[in-house]
Amino acid sequence: ARALARTGRIGVRIAKYGAIPATIVLAVTHPTAITGLLHDAATAMGVSPTLAVVGGWTLLLLPLVFVGLTLLRWLIRPAIALLRGLRDALRWVERGGWRQRNIFSED
Repeated sequence: ARALARTGRIGVRIAKYGAIPATIVLAVTHPTAITGLLHDAATAMGVSPTLAVVGGWTLLLLPLVFVGLTLLRWLIRPAIALLRGLRDALRWVERGGWRQRNIFSED
């Protein structure tokens, strides 16, 4: 009985880690299955199906939004620095800084 209980706890721990990727795969490959599940669950609970579907998809996509915002925060400073460097280079070219002086001329 103890071995079975221990195996059950290990199985629950593994299932916890497997549930997130499985949900992602299901959402990407079969989004209508999730929409249908949310719709049926809302109907069974007496809640507005539209509200349940929108709320369910919001909860599923919210982590993706947080990851995207974090990546944007990491990328915004290097992008600003790159754009400032490009701006300065264009100003330099516009002023004629790209023309080299002829050291052999007598002016």
